[in-house]
Amino acid sequence: MLRRLRYQKIKEKELMQHKKYYALNKEKIQIKNAEYKNNHIKELSEWLNGYYFNNKLEAFNKYGGPVCACCGETHFDSLTIDHLNNDGHAHKRKSGSKISGRALYNWLKKNNYPFGYQVLCFNCNYLKHILGHIPYYRINICSGNNINESDMLQERYGGKSIHYMRNNFRYKLDVINAYGTHQCSWCDEKDFNSLSIDHIDNDGAAHRKLIFKNNKNNKNNAKLPSGLGFYLWLKRNNYPPGFKILCLNCNCVKSLNAGELPLDRKNKYIKGVINV
Repeated sequence: MLRRLRYQKIKEKELMQHKKYYALNKEKIQIKNAEYKNNHIKELSEWLNGYYFNNKLEAFNKYGGPVCACCGETHFDSLTIDHLNNDGHAHKRKSGSKISGRALYNWLKKNNYPFGYQVLCFNCNYLKHILGHIPYYRINICSGNNINESDMLQERYGGKSIHYMRNNFRYKLDVINAYGTHQCSWCDEKDFNSLSIDHIDNDGAAHRKLIFKNNKNNKNNAKLPSGLGFYLWLKRNNYPPGFKILCLNCNCVKSLNAGELPLDRKNKYIKGVINV
């Protein structure tokens, strides 16, 4: 017991010394850290990717394994964590910080993986967001179940999605028609709600910043750098080249793989069914 108390006092003293040293040499330390990061970018990137991959895999295993609880999608980079009670936004707001992506996996681990979460792919996660529930017509399509197109259309226009469709459907429809057919250009996903517009040259973040910068002081143009604002920008600029249609799964996989799409996702969907 005495040894433990002595150890705690030593650690507290060392911590105070470190804080004092940092306060006196803050600028010098920051310059040194920046130089180290610039000289070891590759090693640090590999370490961080491995760290976050392990956290993500551990979270998936705690919530049923790396497979979408709705459609059965198993591609690791297209999977994410979903709030069962559709309270993700409230959860982030309550925490007072940004709990999403990598931060969410860290939060789940620190809180011993509480109840209220499940694994979904990005397509099903977004559809659940706009419909208010898991789209039942997509259940187990990775096992060969057919998508009933009439059910899909009924879900598209019914329930909680009606407000979303009234404000977004016609703009999104014009954009989809301008850049191809109503399916993902890579995996052939045909669910309209899960389709998105991809920047072919992988410069989406820089482009959205440019749109926002050019429009934030102009009330006649779109103020949002993505979503509806992005569709309006494309329409007002006569649908310029450099864009294509991808589903949310393929779009996310591409962003996580240095702008490349894996061949195992090519033409994965045939007539609305995943080809396995």
